[in-house]
Amino acid sequence: AFGVGAMVGEAQAQAPARGREVKQVQVSLAELRDLATNQLRKAKEEKEEGSRHFKAGRYREAGEKYLEALVMLDAAKSVDAVRRREDFGDLVRQMETQELLLHLNLAACGLAQGRYEEALEEAKTVLGIDEKNVKAMYRAGKALEAMSRFSEAAEVLARASRLSPTDAQISRLLSRAKRSARDQSSSQKAAFGGMFSKSAYIMDREKEEARASAERVAERTRLEAKLKQCIQSSDEVSLLERWVQNGMAAFKDSGEEAKKLVRVAQRAAASGQVDQASERALLSKHGLEIRRGGGGGAAEENGRREGSGEDLKEQQELLQVQMLTKKVQDGHPLEESEATFLEKFRAKEIRRLESQLRSTGLGERDRLLLQGLKDQARKHQARSVDLE
Repeated sequence: AFGVGAMVGEAQAQAPARGREVKQVQVSLAELRDLATNQLRKAKEEKEEGSRHFKAGRYREAGEKYLEALVMLDAAKSVDAVRRREDFGDLVRQMETQELLLHLNLAACGLAQGRYEEALEEAKTVLGIDEKNVKAMYRAGKALEAMSRFSEAAEVLARASRLSPTDAQISRLLSRAKRSARDQSSSQKAAFGGMFSKSAYIMDREKEEARASAERVAERTRLEAKLKQCIQSSDEVSLLERWVQNGMAAFKDSGEEAKKLVRVAQRAAASGQVDQASERALLSKHGLEIRRGGGGGAAEENGRREGSGEDLKEQQELLQVQMLTKKVQDGHPLEESEATFLEKFRAKEIRRLESQLRSTGLGERDRLLLQGLKDQARKHQARSVDLE
């Protein structure tokens, strides 16, 4: 005899209410098989009712029925004797077939309701069970196309087409996805493939960042001699050396170390080593703000605000710009997050160059660069409005 809990009764196919016990019933193997068969039958009935809803355009109700059927099948398969005994293998295989169909149907519901991420996940679930399921590939392709992920859609649909070369629906959708992927690639080349990829521009920006970084190190070096007079331990010597080279970015993972260095600066101010307003302003610029009666509580905030980590951030951004513009030029589509990054970077560069134009002026090449970036931004904006 076997203890059977969740599979006994339709209500017990669901999780029990808080404080209630699942009733355990002792049954024979024959009775257990009957219970499992009955659960499979009920799941099929739920699926059929869901399909009637789907055909009538009631996609939400259809999805609910498909999910109820999945819960029933999962409850039946959760019984050890059903899952592990070879003489129940035929029933388990039937249940798995129904589960696959239910996930396919849920993908169809997702597509019909415009819930493309959910549709894609359901199709992926099917492909995890059956990697050659053409219907799942087709529905995954439809979801990807609807989310403007045309290159991915074309890839999965090409696999489906190889497995089912005479399927006209797959062929049409594949052709459309390929065409959209080419158009998307051309659009992104127009939007991002020009200015940022110029090696001279990247080299100039890298030189600017290196020069700015060297200036920040030089400023901290001038302050180092003043602060050294108030060092009280070898630990503080190490903290000061790290700060000179990297600024407050050296302490981004340790607020306590930042507070210790602020206390050194406060001792320097109290002893007269740092008494000029310009020196205090420079300390504040580099994250060591001196406040009356303060215990360094502003250190972490200043560390986040202070620009010593900006050189590394700028270098990383420039490397990413190079990588993404090469990706566009090679004809590979950008992901939405990558396109957004380039849009933000372009906007930031426009602001930087405009600020420089107002303050110190721009050379001929930088003026052309600024104009080119503005033209790109305007064209991209016009294209976006047209698409809306």
